[in-house]
Amino acid sequence: MTRIWRLPSPRDDRGSIPMAMLIVLIGTTLAALLGTLVLSQVASTRVDLRRVHALHAAQAGLDVAVGHIRAIATATGSDRTKLPCGTLTGSLGDGSTAVYRTTVDYYLGDPQNKDQAWLTANKLRCNPGTGTGAVPAYAYLVSIGADQPTTTFADVPTRTVNGTYTFRLGNQNVVGGLVHIANDGGADLCLDSVVTPTTPPAAPTQVRMERCVPNKASQMFAYNDNLTLSLVGSGTGRYPLGMCLEYSSSASPSVPVAGAAVVFTPCANPTAQPQRWTFDDSSFFRPTYSNGTYDGNSLCMFAQTARAASNVILQTCGSGNNVQKVFKQDFSVGAGAAGTATGQLINYRQFGRCLDITNHVLSSPALIAWPCKTSVNTNGVSWNQKFTLPVPPDGTDFKKATNFTVGVIRSGSANDYCMSSPGATTVGSYVRFNLRCPTVTTPASLIPQNQRWTVYGKTDDYGTSYQIKDGYGFCLQPRDQNATTPDYFDATNKVMKIYVGPCDGSTLQKWNADPNDLNMIRLKDLDEK
Repeated sequence: MTRIWRLPSPRDDRGSIPMAMLIVLIGTTLAALLGTLVLSQVASTRVDLRRVHALHAAQAGLDVAVGHIRAIATATGSDRTKLPCGTLTGSLGDGSTAVYRTTVDYYLGDPQNKDQAWLTANKLRCNPGTGTGAVPAYAYLVSIGADQPTTTFADVPTRTVNGTYTFRLGNQNVVGGLVHIANDGGADLCLDSVVTPTTPPAAPTQVRMERCVPNKASQMFAYNDNLTLSLVGSGTGRYPLGMCLEYSSSASPSVPVAGAAVVFTPCANPTAQPQRWTFDDSSFFRPTYSNGTYDGNSLCMFAQTARAASNVILQTCGSGNNVQKVFKQDFSVGAGAAGTATGQLINYRQFGRCLDITNHVLSSPALIAWPCKTSVNTNGVSWNQKFTLPVPPDGTDFKKATNFTVGVIRSGSANDYCMSSPGATTVGSYVRFNLRCPTVTTPASLIPQNQRWTVYGKTDDYGTSYQIKDGYGFCLQPRDQNATTPDYFDATNKVMKIYVGPCDGSTLQKWNADPNDLNMIRLKDLDEK
């Protein structure tokens, strides 16, 4: 007989329902927590993706701005009138919602680590179609990116990146400097527009003499090859050439008179005769007649009050004293109309200074780099800054290794004295004009070594381009203003004596080099704000 075993039955179902409810509660809570966590992760991932897209958009804005800058390159150099101005906007494209907004501002000084006040006060005015009024050394780019089409960028997450674009200048020159007046130990006063180029002076605002402040925007002037004195960076959409100094005469627009105010007016094209100023042997700025001569009354630009802030007027050159009429501008103001056509030799490190026979004395112990004298015609420049020198066979602008000529460099009232080298680079060894020219100059090997000079035009090597080399293999140059022993002729205005030095390809050893040329290099100082 088979026995069947039965399991004992529970006496009741007590405890099962509470347990089930506990399990349900725990499951529901875990599900809620897990859902929140998942949603949080999804939202975080979405925000991270938008931030990444925003960063990509900001970086794309920088790339676009750099592309616009590099597009100004031409076959012969670069055209700064094509520089991008203001704000560039766009999107990443291909269905992306990410957009960028990039601003481009231009500066003469490096904007790296400068505060907003400096950036605002020192940026050059840039106008579409005309570019900047002066050749910039830097472009400062700020690009904002967002992952959402917007016009305000204020209500969406954004990323902001910035960078500095450095222009490589053909001769490292940036025009713009202070125009000092002689002080004889008194206050250092400079031409001043009172307002900055970001708010250009209205016409006709009278120019003033104010205390000099290095790099102050309202005191940064350029002396241009059309003989105008313009406020650097003062161009506007209405007046793209900027503001120039002009005499204001009630008698006739072309006849300057004593007492006439010197004012800012829009630079004219073609150049207006009342805006042309010559710089003479006495370091006077003189107005000119429309027939190309100095004014008949021998008038000069004149500080109304000696040794004090005051307005600038025209006055008879023989009146007053030096602190009211003798100007001593920084070399960075420029050389005016000086250059090859006038027989002058402009140094391209100190590019407002010309080779000068000191005080018109041929026996002077040293030549100097003096502010370039200017005239409305080639005959108006004094002989002590005019030289006859060998002309390179292929001209000044042809890239060829053999583009040089050997000969003598002449000057003097009768053009019969020749420049001589000391044949040494030591302090106190100066280039002079104390020797008459040799009677035989051809072939070049017959020229005495100390009077034999090799004059280079543009070559296929920038290092040798525009050098003037003596018979000993040294190169003509002014003494470096930053040298340990600078050896000034005039320490107050940093007028340097002329030396020869080991040829090193520097701009200090280049004479009558090409005008400023922009050659671009890549961004530096990239950072995210």
